[in-house]
Amino acid sequence: MSRGTKQLVYGLFYVILLGAVLFLIFSPKLIPAPSCYDAIQNQGETGIDCGGPCIPCYLKEAKPLEIPAAPSIFKSESLGKAFAAVLAVNQNQSLGMHSFSYHVQFFDGSNNLVETVTGYDNIFPGESKYLVAEYDGSAYDVGRITSAVFSVTGAVSWAKATDFIVPALSVSAGPTLSSSTNQVALTGTLANGSPINIPAVKVVGFVLDKYGDPLFVGSTVVNDVGSFGNSGFSILFPLEVFSGIDLTGAKPEVYLYAEE
Repeated sequence: MSRGTKQLVYGLFYVILLGAVLFLIFSPKLIPAPSCYDAIQNQGETGIDCGGPCIPCYLKEAKPLEIPAAPSIFKSESLGKAFAAVLAVNQNQSLGMHSFSYHVQFFDGSNNLVETVTGYDNIFPGESKYLVAEYDGSAYDVGRITSAVFSVTGAVSWAKATDFIVPALSVSAGPTLSSSTNQVALTGTLANGSPINIPAVKVVGFVLDKYGDPLFVGSTVVNDVGSFGNSGFSILFPLEVFSGIDLTGAKPEVYLYAEE
């Protein structure tokens, strides 16, 4: 073997040897460190990228509130009032929220924003509830409202079902509708079938036509419902919101929600 060939072979050997040494030194640094976003159950996690040093699995797997349909709009131009009723469904049977904030945006027919109304509420594990947002404005602005959009705002803070005491609520009498010269009254009695006092119960009431379609919505709050107690409720609708509407065969529908 010639001297030049030997130098070439030795040179390649040392290059390979140097490369191997450098690989051993730097290869650990090329492997990503375990993280909570690598889709691998490692570093003491109890699930994939959750538990242990990562976000609790029950929070990672929490489903957002479901809004199965666009908010229903009810309005009275003469009173300068518009209401949006939206059904919010908690898809999590083992999680609830002690408090969350939301807003409802009212739009006109050209998708121009008329007003944004902010609200706060709570929701129990697996609960479905109607949220009612009220807008007070001019007859012109109320008249041009055609749609509304609901969205949860701020940080969402879920809590385990064990953190909630869900009371048993029911309507023990009514509901009934009655009308006078200037208003329609939706009345009834609610019952607390729980051994706990409820600070407040929100009553959401709809007036339905004879076909079961909603004509208007309202709400009221009944405070301090004692354990195994009964409390009356009343939602009053100005008669003018039903101007030109035949109320023959109209019927009430109510929903009860315990507030924390």
